[in-house]
Amino acid sequence: MISLQDVCKSYALNSDVVPILKNISLDIKAGEYVAIVGPSGSGKSTLLHILGMLDRASSGQYHFFGKDIRACSDDELAEMRRYSIGFVFQMFNLMPRVSAWENAELSLIYQGLTKKRRKAMAMEALENVGLADYANYKPSQMSGGMQQRVAIARALVSNPDVVFADEPTGSLDSKSGQDVLEIFKRLHSMDKTIVVITHDEKVAQHADRVIGIRDGEIEYDRYTEDNTALTA
Repeated sequence: MISLQDVCKSYALNSDVVPILKNISLDIKAGEYVAIVGPSGSGKSTLLHILGMLDRASSGQYHFFGKDIRACSDDELAEMRRYSIGFVFQMFNLMPRVSAWENAELSLIYQGLTKKRRKAMAMEALENVGLADYANYKPSQMSGGMQQRVAIARALVSNPDVVFADEPTGSLDSKSGQDVLEIFKRLHSMDKTIVVITHDEKVAQHADRVIGIRDGEIEYDRYTEDNTALTA
């Protein structure tokens, strides 16, 4: 599904060039549950932005289902994000003045669907995260854990090929965080591809595969069940 080869990312800072990612190579298969873990400043969020096509690599190759991402226009990338990728962020990023189902349907608005169809799909997504009874609640009427579940419903509503989650439990109490991780586990059991970015090793251990990143480089890549290293 995803293949990176020697991907680098750097930013210009005044007259200097600051490297963020250094020769990242990895493959992610459809149906995998992967955690990318590392301390603050390690480059993991930058890697997520490249994987999610929110940013472009400075060099190297990125193929998504065999498609060369370097050759895609911004409009083509937006189209792939719309239909193939779901995002879950730490701070939820919900619209405060509309209901849970209206937040969940947002990514469908640009797909030319009728309002009736959009609402039906949003309600199904909310049901999948246990919030069908709260569809008409606004974010201010919901706990942080419930808001994050709405954000997950929004990510799932288009039935994307992969869900990218950036520190999805970082703003939650331990109980709400555990509930979110249980949702990801259930989605993975349904063959959904999940990629979670986290600084928390305990969160990472819920995944089947953990990729450690430090100073912009892959430090290790291993499966959690048998601790077998894929790369040193």
